[in-house]
Amino acid sequence: MRFSGAAVTILVVTIVTAGGIRYIHEQQIEERRNLHKGVVRDQELYAARLRELKRLDAGSKGSRTGCFAAPGAQALHTQGLSQACAHKR
Repeated sequence: MRFSGAAVTILVVTIVTAGGIRYIHEQQIEERRNLHKGVVRDQELYAARLRELKRLDAGSKGSRTGCFAAPGAQALHTQGLSQACAHKR
């Protein structure tokens, strides 16, 4: 069976294109996994900061009270961790 030059060209282009699409697809899947790992890591860091803020806030039962009584609590609060102070409202 003999193929013309045009048929061979179409076959080669189709195979190369399919391979390229598959490669890009695999890269996107891996990138999505890596991005998800970053989200999970950020959630763990956020939870650790909240625990630290609560620990600092619980340990500052002295003259100052509230969410901003503990050293470093203001910095944590300005980083968007105000949910830890919701119990005070």
